[in-house]
Parts: sequence; structure tokens; C-alpha cells
Amino acid sequence: SMMERLSHIPGVKHVLLKTQYRMVEAIAQWPSEFFYNSKLQTDRWLCREHEPPGGFYWPSKKVPMAFVHHEANHQKIGTSVQNEHEVMLIERALKYLLYYGEHLASDIAVLTPYSNQRILLRNRLKKFIGDGLCVETIDKAQGTERPLIVLSLVRSSTTSRSIGFVSDPRRLNVAITRAKFGLIVVGNAATLIQGEHHGCWLSYLRHLDSLGCIVDSELYRVYLSDILENYDIDESKIVKSAEAKLKMEFSYLRRGRVLSEADRKILVRELVSLAVKLLHSKEYLFWL
Repeated sequence: SMMERLSHIPGVKHVLLKTQYRMVEAIAQWPSEFFYNSKLQTDRWLCREHEPPGGFYWPSKKVPMAFVHHEANHQKIGTSVQNEHEVMLIERALKYLLYYGEHLASDIAVLTPYSNQRILLRNRLKKFIGDGLCVETIDKAQGTERPLIVLSLVRSSTTSRSIGFVSDPRRLNVAITRAKFGLIVVGNAATLIQGEHHGCWLSYLRHLDSLGCIVDSELYRVYLSDILENYDIDESKIVKSAEAKLKMEFSYLRRGRVLSEADRKILVRELVSLAVKLLHSKEYLFWL
């Protein structure tokens, strides 16, 4: 991104905003530890104990997070992918939240990495969208927030180890940090930890597992070790491989470099374009 390139220019100082005011501590804990070396702190009010939002069967009564594991294969459509089973699971979760939890549709956003899945979700959830439900890709949701986030990861396969867009640690960080009070993630845990940058996903799933937040499609508690055993995955080998990959991922996320002449020209053009937009805008721009 433009801001990332700005932070890499020699001599340009940047500071980390250490206090976040968006999400409850339970949701912010893992991103803080994994991406920010535990330097990101949560505002005192959000550190208080908050009951998970009503209407949904949360695996832990004190943690407003759930990973709904399924094993239904995704479908490849052209250059993109979709997963009809995940749409069904999400539609059911939304009915729980809206009908039994009495939440407003405008309080909820359904996010996915893939445009095909977004189209499929919008077609199936038209009624809720008319009431204010947001259905969008993760990239377009950057900078936004909602009280409740439902995340559809789409990728699920017993044969392919490629997870495409989902492998980017930065995209995972953006997706899970849009939620303020509740986060539901729908995906195949075994597929995720075998894909590229799997150290990131393994770390997140083990964190959720330690909190008792992984359930199956019927919302019954399951353990990560049992999921891996069903796929004949040796967890000890995955963990050892992940430890080496984590170092690569952190350098990938935080590397510093000197910009080339071509990059500098692109950056200057973007800055000039942004300045012109700001001059003609009556709104203030906040980088959060």
C-alpha cells in the first residue's frame, strides 16, 4: 500500500498508535501478539468483560469468537472460487443473530476474499441486504468496522494445498480486526494450515482452540487435533515447519527496503493525486 511504502523511505519516522478503541480485548489479543509483538493495547472500557452478542451459539460464554469448521469442497468458477456450503452456514448464522439475537442487519458485515463468493452471498442474502446487511470483499472492507463480522474463507479441498488470497497474513489481520463485539469465521481448518504462510493460520487456529472456540457445522465443540487426525496430518511436523515459516512471514510483513526510482515516481504520483482529492473534499481523512 502507499502507507507501507511511505514507512520504508529512509529518514521518514513513523510511530505505532499503541491503543486501539475498536474491538473487545478477546478479539484483539491474537492480532496484537502476532502482528505487533504484543505492543497494541486495548482501551480500558473494551478490556472489561463483555458477554458475546445474543442469538448465536458461542462455544465459549466469555469469548465472542467462533471458528465453524466444515469439510465441503469449494467450487472453481473461472479464475475465482466459491463455496455454496459456506453460504448455507452463514445464512443460518444470520437468522440466529437477527431473529433470536434481535440485532439490526446494519450491525453485521459478511466478508470474503473472493468476488465470486461475494456475488453468491449477495444473491442468497438479498432480504438481509435490503435491511442494511453489508456483504463485501475483505480488501474493500479495509478501514471499516461493524459490531459483528462473519467471515467466509471459501477454500476447502482434500487435494489442493493452495489457498490463494487467504494465505496473505495481512488480509487475515484486516478481516478479523473489523469486528467490534463478535467474530464468526467459517472455513476448513485443515486446508488452511496446509496452505502457503500456514504458520499464520496455525497460530490463529491454535489460539482459538485453546479458548474452546472451534465448532463443527452443527456448532458442536471440536478440537484442532481431531480435525488434523481425520486428515492424517502430523501436527508436530506442521508446528516445526510453521516455526521456520513464521520468521519468513515476519520479514515479509515488516521488511524495510530502499525504494527504487520507479517506486518513488509511483509514490509521488499517488501523493499528488491524494493531495488534489483532499483539496477538493470537505471531509477529513483519518488513517486508522
